Amino acid sequence: MDKRALFFNTIKKLLGMRLYNYVKDAIKETNKILLNSLLNRVIYINRKRFRSNPCHMFIEVFKRNKNLEGQLFLKDFRALTKNLDDNSIITIIKSLNRMKKIKENKFPFLILFDKQEEKSLNQMKEDISHIIKLSNDIYQYKNYQLPKRHFEASVFYYKHQLHEVSNLNKIKDKSIIDVGGFIGDSVLVFNELNPKNIYTFEAMPENFKFLIKTIKLNNIKNVTAINVALGNKEGYCNMQVAANASSSVMYLNNNNFKIIKVPVITLDSYVKKNNIEVGTD
Repeated sequence: MDKRALFFNTIKKLLGMRLYNYVKDAIKETNKILLNSLLNRVIYINRKRFRSNPCHMFIEVFKRNKNLEGQLFLKDFRALTKNLDDNSIITIIKSLNRMKKIKENKFPFLILFDKQEEKSLNQMKEDISHIIKLSNDIYQYKNYQLPKRHFEASVFYYKHQLHEVSNLNKIKDKSIIDVGGFIGDSVLVFNELNPKNIYTFEAMPENFKFLIKTIKLNNIKNVTAINVALGNKEGYCNMQVAANASSSVMYLNNNNFKIIKVPVITLDSYVKKNNIEVGTD
C-alpha cells in the first residue's frame, strides 16, 4: 500500500466514514484552489460519485452503452439531435465527451472547460459571491433575500436561462406552476415576469418552512405555496431527502438518506379544485 492510500485509510479508521468523506472533500477542494491558481484554469474535481449513487444521471447513459458507442448509442444520439440547431448539437457533443472523460479518467482533477466557458464561470463566481448576512436568518444578494445562505447560480445568475424563451411576454398576467419550490428561490425570479399568480409545490417540510419565510421576507403577495408532492395519482409516497438543492427522489432503499412520508396529489386535481385557468396562446 502506498503512502497516500495508507494516510487516507488511517484517517478513515480514526474519523469514521461520514467525517472521513468531509475531510477528503476538503482536501480535494484545497488542492483544486491551488491548481486553479497555479494553472490559471478552472479545475473539475473528479469525484466519480455516480459509482455509488444510483440516482446519478450518468448511470442510465452508461448502463445502456458503457463506451457511448455502437448501434444503440447511434440510434439514441440521432433521436436526441433530430431537428436541433447547430449550437444545441454542439452542446450535446460537449456534454457527452465530458461524461466520457470523467468516466474513463482516474486522475482526481480534470480540465473540462474551454477558455470562454472558464471566463463565464469566473464571472459568475465573482458575481454570486456578493452576499451579505443581515441577521441569523436573513441573507441578501442584490435585491433578493433568503432565510439561509443558499443562492444558486442557476437561479439568481442564470435566471433558469429564461432569456432563451422567445415569448416570455406572454407570461405576464398568467399563472406560473413552480414544481419543486425548494426554499422559494425560483419564486423570486419568476415573480419578475409579472405573473398573475405563482403556485409553488414543495414536498419536503423543512424546505417548505424556508419557502414561506422567503415569500414573507420579499413581500410577495401573489404566491400560493402547497406542501405536497405532485404525481400521476393521489396518495402518499416515501421519499429520501437530498441535501441542498438536489432533487428528492422516491425511496430507493439508500441508507445514506433520511426517509420521510409525504402526501401526493395530481396537478390536474389541484387545478380543477381551485378553478385555475389553464391554456396556451
